[in-house]
Formats: sequence, structure tokens, C-alpha cells
Amino acid sequence: MNLQSMLKIYAFDPLFFRDGKPFTMGNEHGANGIFPPYPSVFYGALRTLYFSSRIELFQMLKKERKFNNPQDDPSRSLKIKGVFISVNDEPFFPLPLDCVEEEDSDNQEVMVLELKDNEFISSNRLPKILVPPTGETVENVENGYFSIYEMEEYLNGKKKDKLPYVNLMDYTYKEEKIGIARNYKTRHTQEQMLYKISMTRMVPNLSILVDYEGLELPEKGVLRLGGEGKIASYETVKIPKIEAPKITSSCFKVYLATPALFRNGWLPGWINGDESGEDRYQGNFNGVRIRLLAAAIGRYVSIGGFDMARNYPKVMRRAVPAGSVYYFSADCDENTIIDLFHGRNISDYRNEEGFGLAFVGRV
Repeated sequence: MNLQSMLKIYAFDPLFFRDGKPFTMGNEHGANGIFPPYPSVFYGALRTLYFSSRIELFQMLKKERKFNNPQDDPSRSLKIKGVFISVNDEPFFPLPLDCVEEEDSDNQEVMVLELKDNEFISSNRLPKILVPPTGETVENVENGYFSIYEMEEYLNGKKKDKLPYVNLMDYTYKEEKIGIARNYKTRHTQEQMLYKISMTRMVPNLSILVDYEGLELPEKGVLRLGGEGKIASYETVKIPKIEAPKITSSCFKVYLATPALFRNGWLPGWINGDESGEDRYQGNFNGVRIRLLAAAIGRYVSIGGFDMARNYPKVMRRAVPAGSVYYFSADCDENTIIDLFHGRNISDYRNEEGFGLAFVGRV
């Protein structure tokens, strides 16, 4: 198995990462946290780390309004490729949403849904559907993760046996924090500013892996992370790389390891969703004709952020969640499919921040 360098990040203190729900102290008393955080969190954290030893450069860029200018700001060359959780230095991946378990099962094993012809096909339906391989009643799994070994078996089309998964909740603890806002000038507490946030504490063998390129950083050190700027340690480690499977037909699946921001909501911008007739659910991706056959997609997540250059919140967009799976067919060879999708960030927006990391799977 080939290895690749990544940053391994571990925080000793509980971390807080905001979800997309608006939170204004005085109006809302509670803010929900998410874990793991979205890739954009690390895009900002690594750029901040880069400038922490280059304060004069940062101040000059801000003063001359050149911050975020690709020609003048060297941190703009940063590209986040992916963000993963790690248990004992082994990467884990959000459970694909075409994997289900038997209802009320305690075995922590999932089966892969099978691709079948859609007998009720019409102009507004996809040509294929996903059905359980058995007659059992099934359900999706919340907070489920595959190890890299189960993920490779899944991508290689293993269907005969069930695949084990782990639950992220077994490696984290929720800690509630209650606080109150203070006036920065007088340092006195402010009325009607009591708030509560939900923070996440990682167990000692759980860490976060960040795959990035384009920026020179020290091999180890500390950085600030999360809503309260908690200190986390990091180091460069060698991590196994997911190898591309053998694609034996024009039909394949694309699994999203990170959320994706698509122009047409749940549909990638290069897939026709409004047209009727033969062109519906077809499109052109980097010169290759692609047809969407089926999809397993979770409830959208809201992605925002903060623009430091403009000192203003970024536009909030709805994203397809990590774990979503798309089934495609294409009139091209295996190597072209792998080059187009495997290990690529295919998000229509903010792909340089790590959104839309895709891996190809065999059907």
C-alpha cells in the first residue's frame, strides 16, 4: 500500500465547530457543534499558521488590500485535498450512504444496496434505483465510519458479505459549556447574553488528518483550531493511500468523502437537471459524456464561513453531505474514469478548500 504525507492534528482540550444554524447571543441561547469539522476550517487554520511566523507580510497584505490576491498572497496557493478522522493513525471514512444495516441490528455491520432497473421510470426519474440485497427491513447508519481497509473493499465492489463499521460516538465525548458575554471595555458581563455551546472532546487515540499541498509549513508544531481558538498539536505523518479499483464496465460509482457544493443543489453543475427527454440527467464532465443512473444522498448541510479580507461572512450554501454516492455511466475507458474522479475534488464551489473529495467505486 502506497503512503502519503498528511498533517495529524490532536487537541487536548474539547473543540467547538459551529454548524450552519444562525447564532446571535441575546436572541439564541444555544449553539450546536459538529464533528468532524468541514474542510474549510483547516483551510483557514493552515493559512493562519503560515502567517503566524510572517506577521509583517500579513500586515502588509492587509494594509495594501492584497490579502487573498493570488498574485500577491502566497497562502492562496494552499489546496486542501481531504480531511479524515484517524484512529491509531489509521484513516477512517464516512459510511457511504448506499450502505445500510438491518433495522434494530446491534452487529455494526452494513450491506451494500444493489443497483436495479427503475420499473417506474418516467421523464423526471433516474433510470436506476438502489434496493436492499435481501428482503429485510433496513436503515441508514448515523455517525458510521469505514476503516481504510473496509473502504477499499467497498470501492472494489464487495457485496457478498457484510462490512463492519465503527461509530464515531465511541471515540468522542460531548461537553456542554455555559458562558456569558462581557463588555470588552468595562469587562463587565452583559445582560441577556447567557449562552450554551456543545463541545467535542477526542479520546487519546483519535486525531484528525489533513491532506494538503501548495504551502510550506513546519513538520510539527501547534495551531489554533475551532470556534474558541483552542491550541492543538500537529505533526507530519505517513498515511496509507486509497488505491483506485479496477473498473470492468462503463458503469461506476463516485463516493464523496467530504461535503460537496454543487451548482444545482444535489446535482453537480455539469449534469442536466431541468431538461426533459434524453438529455435529462446527462452532462459533459471535462470533455467526457456522463449519465447519472442513481444516487444515495443524505440531508443537506449548510456551509458558510468568514471572509477575513472583507471582514464579512461568506455566502451560506447547501451542500451534499459526506458519504453521498452517485452512480454514473460513461463512454470512456477505465483510466479516463480514474483520472477524472478518483482522489479529485469535484465540488462546483470552493474545491480548493477540500470540498467534494471523490473516490471511484466498482459497481
